[in-house]
Amino acid sequence: MPVARRRGVRVRRVVRTSRVPATLAGLPGPAGVRWLAAGLVAIVAATLPAGLLSAPQRAATVQDDRRREVALRITDAGFEPARIDARLNDIVAITLTAGDTPHGLSLDEYRVAKRVEPGKPLRFEFRADTTGTFRFYCSLTGSDGRPHDEQGELVVRR
Repeated sequence: MPVARRRGVRVRRVVRTSRVPATLAGLPGPAGVRWLAAGLVAIVAATLPAGLLSAPQRAATVQDDRRREVALRITDAGFEPARIDARLNDIVAITLTAGDTPHGLSLDEYRVAKRVEPGKPLRFEFRADTTGTFRFYCSLTGSDGRPHDEQGELVVRR
């Protein structure tokens, strides 16, 4: 290291070089740092649990907490399940299937009127924005001209 004299005192002069540190000896300057950073990120990403890396998807699950998925089957014996529970402002997503003959689902308070054929499931959704107990029923008539008497209830609570 070069030595200089300043007012009679020996002072070491630091000489700056553009050498790459020994840890990155095989790589050029800034590119070596970028490769090292990319490798470090890859190692950290591989060792973290998958749930920690997907922050936007975790936010979607918080929204899904306000979603009520229901598989509703209707036959001549009635609706199954006959009762749907939801909370105020839930999105109620119903997959409606008919077991034996064409059926309908009417929920007057929410202005829902659907028709489903056997073997052709129907999916629809609505927001449960009113609290109370609401009756839903089959809106079709049978081959003998009499209305179907299948019914159930939607219960919306706070």
